Amino acid sequence: MDRPHAGAHYSTRLTFDDQDGWTAVELYMSDESEARRVARVVFWDAMGQFVLDATSAELPLEIVEELFSEARDKIRVR
Repeated sequence: MDRPHAGAHYSTRLTFDDQDGWTAVELYMSDESEARRVARVVFWDAMGQFVLDATSAELPLEIVEELFSEARDKIRVR
């Protein structure tokens, strides 16, 4: 994801930690002052499922839906 929405810019980054056994798509929101991580969808190998970790109290549903869709597409589930 790399797009504006309601005065902010949202982008994503794929990240992983092989030692702890997870892969995630992290969501960043940028405004005029900074870029900060506001959520991530994590796939935990040991649990075998996706988990949403949101650090922002409010996220547009459209953005969250796109985040989940991207996580399903980019994270290879074994």
